[in-house]
Amino acid sequence: MPTSQAWSYTITHIRSNVMTYVS
Repeated sequence: MPTSQAWSYTITHIRSNVMTYVS
């Protein structure tokens, strides 16, 4: 898996968790 793809997936996952936590 390319690094850029890994970063994209990680950022999306973290943002999703943050949104859930903030809500």
